[in-house]
Amino acid sequence: MRLPLERGDESAPAEKTVRLAESHIRLRLNPSLAGKDLKAITKGDIQEVYDWCLNRKPQWSPRTIEMTLAVLHQIFTYAETIELIDSNPVEAWRRTRTRRRNSGVRPVARENVLDSEELSQLLSATAEIEPDWLNFIAFLAATGTRLGEASALLWADVDLEARTARIRRSFSDGKTLSTTKTGKERTIELSSRLVSALSEIRPDIVGNDSLVFPNRAGGYINPHNFRARAFRRIVTRALGPNRKFSPHGLRHTFASLHLAFGTNLKWIQNMGGWSSAKLLLDLYGHFLPTESTGFADAIDGRKRHYTAPTRRDAVGRGVPKSKKAGRAVQFSGTPDRTRRAGLRPGWGRVLR
Repeated sequence: MRLPLERGDESAPAEKTVRLAESHIRLRLNPSLAGKDLKAITKGDIQEVYDWCLNRKPQWSPRTIEMTLAVLHQIFTYAETIELIDSNPVEAWRRTRTRRRNSGVRPVARENVLDSEELSQLLSATAEIEPDWLNFIAFLAATGTRLGEASALLWADVDLEARTARIRRSFSDGKTLSTTKTGKERTIELSSRLVSALSEIRPDIVGNDSLVFPNRAGGYINPHNFRARAFRRIVTRALGPNRKFSPHGLRHTFASLHLAFGTNLKWIQNMGGWSSAKLLLDLYGHFLPTESTGFADAIDGRKRHYTAPTRRDAVGRGVPKSKKAGRAVQFSGTPDRTRRAGLRPGWGRVLR
């Protein structure tokens, strides 16, 4: 029987996901379960796997252990689907645990996110010392796409007139071209600034199969080389030698700034391709505005005709957010309510 990945099913996980699962099996499941009959494994055996992972020195993180158990759960779910076993012992083990499990999802730390001022500094430093990477880095920050997704973007996927781009592939680990992490395509919106920048770099004569962001040799960007040779140098110039910040932090920055601004949650989720709004809130919810009162009349039609949340522009007039599409993250001028966003002082001097 061939696996979904071998059959080329659209629902099959990305190759990088498969490699990660294989590493969990090799490093954490095989030491405890290798050679055991799948039908004979009980919830007691699952507890042994958990204890072994938990007590190992050096210790694995709770998230790593949860991911290992998730892989084991998938194995048993498949075995149950093909009627090899009657029930999933991982589910039975989870039901009998004496304490609530940690989901393994931890809020993104402040140091892994840039505020608006820091983002401006990063882009300025890029323009100064690594100008060839400016459009690529600006694209990551303005769309929330993953590094591999932006690296695999073709001109055929970009519609500058409609101000959209299709995210449908990923170049993983500098080796493999595959589907996105979730295995699903999505269409993202491009800001006016991005549309202008992409219009300038698109060659007059270019095939649709050409990469939007090729490396200097015209091929796919190697993520390891990009991080080591360019991005680290940019971060040092912009934020100082002691600041550790990765390209993936631009994805965190995208979500955090939009949540701080009050952008629609489902829009953020769809743009970044997060699997659920719950996951998005688990990761970045602490960056939401912190107002907890003053909403009692929000849907009271007798008070006013409700259309959309308003904000004040430069001359103080109320402007519906819907008329300001594409300007959710700005470098100047912001809604008054973001002053009380759940951010540390100094977050978004541009958000005030």
